[in-house]
Amino acid sequence: MTFLLVEDDPYDVFFVEREFKQASVNAILRVVRDGVEAIDYLAGRGDRGNRENHPLPDVILLDWELPRMGGREFLQWLRCESPARQRSIPVVILCCSALHAEELAKADDGGGSLHLIKPLVWHQFEQQLQTVGISVSAPAAPPRNEFRRCGPA
Repeated sequence: MTFLLVEDDPYDVFFVEREFKQASVNAILRVVRDGVEAIDYLAGRGDRGNRENHPLPDVILLDWELPRMGGREFLQWLRCESPARQRSIPVVILCCSALHAEELAKADDGGGSLHLIKPLVWHQFEQQLQTVGISVSAPAAPPRNEFRRCGPA
């Protein structure tokens, strides 16, 4: 299973990577820093066209407050302008507080997104994914825990 983390804060990236490592699941985590890089990743632009190294995500983890293109704009692009096969990718919006999560749920406009409060805690994340029929608890093969940042350093 491949996850695309769209997050500009290096500390939040660290905590998400740590949760993935500690969960010992068969997962690939790719990281980009904003909505523009996320679109480039999904479009396969540049070196991201190599789908062996940059597979399309099964789930997108999306920070709402991002530079250049924010979470709302990216989510709108994903649901309305991306290729049809990408429009149904589940999105987990990472929020900074419970109040923020409630506000985002109201503002989501039926985008079908899940909302989690940062920092990501694996068991809560896993429960949220199960609500949309995604299971990551039982690895089919030995855990890969492959992490790669995809944007410029």
